[in-house]
Amino acid sequence: MIVGFYLNLTILAHKIELHPKAKMMKHTIYLSFLLLTSILYSCKEEEVEFSDKYDIYISGMIRTGENNYHQAAVWKNGVMSLLKNDATYSFTRSITAQGKDVYIVGSWGTADFETKHAYWKNNVVNELSFSPWAIAIDNNDIYIGGEVINNGASPYLSKNGEKLDIEIPEGGGTITDIEIADGSIHLIGFESILGSSNAKYWKDGYLETVMTIPPYYSNFTDMAVQENKVHIVGYTSDEKNHLDVAHWVNGIQQEVNIFPRFIVVENEDIYILSDDATSYTKNGNEIPL
Repeated sequence: MIVGFYLNLTILAHKIELHPKAKMMKHTIYLSFLLLTSILYSCKEEEVEFSDKYDIYISGMIRTGENNYHQAAVWKNGVMSLLKNDATYSFTRSITAQGKDVYIVGSWGTADFETKHAYWKNNVVNELSFSPWAIAIDNNDIYIGGEVINNGASPYLSKNGEKLDIEIPEGGGTITDIEIADGSIHLIGFESILGSSNAKYWKDGYLETVMTIPPYYSNFTDMAVQENKVHIVGYTSDEKNHLDVAHWVNGIQQEVNIFPRFIVVENEDIYILSDDATSYTKNGNEIPL
């Protein structure tokens, strides 16, 4: 029995083409924004209109049974399938695709109170030795980022199952997103120091400065890379919890008038979706959903 949906969903619009280099658009603007809004505010499948030009994939969780256990699930054009229905609980964190293959990362609990981690390729599980938060595919190479827990969290990145060396922040931390672009590996994540969180950005394994003067608290929520420009959205806070939202382009802060969650750069246009999915901006102009 399904008793509810967990709303922290990841959406992927995958363009349907026969050519092997078919374009995959992460968080594709129009379809994804409308779909996310419908799910967040109606939860009625019949209100979502799917296009025959795209396959729409959504990864997330549902709550099932009398104990409201979280179960990892994936939807393709509105049709749901469970990823790990024999687990005590399970969840997903990220989804991507290449060609006809769909990749998802997540974790689950066993009856022996162990926590297992994996990525799924076309719903087939492949176990991992670390906790995954993000996945990216470049050609046929599989990059997975996340954290390992050993006296605290430490960021971890693998390529085709092999660990890659990256610079470790003083406070350890976690990788939350991966972009492979312009021949480089771009990562965002965070470190935790004294109960606060500091957003971090890596390029080819090395930490690079985004904010010249680090704030008391910061979080990068998404990233997009195009034509040697690294776009990052997120927010900062001072010790009195005064929030400041921002969009950085190669470390230069730009004004943004919504609380940002996702960013897409398509040609010369920049789209930012609000955290509550009620509006988005196109080149700084807010458009309600």
